[in-house]
Amino acid sequence: MNCPHCGHSLAEGAAFCAGCGRTVSVPAAPPPAPTAEPASVATLIEPGAGVWAPPSEPGPAPEPVLAVQPPTPPQPAVQIPRIFLYAGFWKRFVAFVIDFLTLGMAQYLVLIALGLQVEISPDDPRAPGRSFVVLIVWWIYYAVLESSPLQASLGKRALDLAVTDLNGNRISFWRATARFWCKVISAIPLLVGFFMIPFTEKCQGLHDVLSGCLVLRRDD
Repeated sequence: MNCPHCGHSLAEGAAFCAGCGRTVSVPAAPPPAPTAEPASVATLIEPGAGVWAPPSEPGPAPEPVLAVQPPTPPQPAVQIPRIFLYAGFWKRFVAFVIDFLTLGMAQYLVLIALGLQVEISPDDPRAPGRSFVVLIVWWIYYAVLESSPLQASLGKRALDLAVTDLNGNRISFWRATARFWCKVISAIPLLVGFFMIPFTEKCQGLHDVLSGCLVLRRDD
């Protein structure tokens, strides 16, 4: 190193020049170069490179999930309206004639079996008893047959007619009984209750209305 003033050779690190006695400025030593830190193992190894891991065992297969459908609500049954074919006046009249002839023979046999005289005058004291027997025969005849599976007397059956309730169902013995005794009301006065049949919407006589019955056709 030389003095910057006189060029005298100086010892390394001298603060004064031995030749001219001036102060010699010593240049500052450069800062040491930073030493690079060695890279860590974690930074030298790429993620997943050269790292051994045990193979993953397959787990149990997931159970299939069945989609549960909500129960379908029951659909209301479709009700088909019933169409009633009402029996008219003349068909019912012919049926009555057949029943009258049938009952005439039946009551004749019953009177003979009971030892009662077939033909007696209204003034005969036996007349009330005879009339009572005839009435009972007619009641049993109509009530039993019209409440039976036939749903008709023999005359109505011959013309394919049936006695039902207002819904078209078979009537009971007691309803058939009520219908028979209501015919007494239809006959008073002058059979007006029977002549109602062609003028009512459902071809009902007064006894049909009072007992809640219909007379239907089954042949059409």
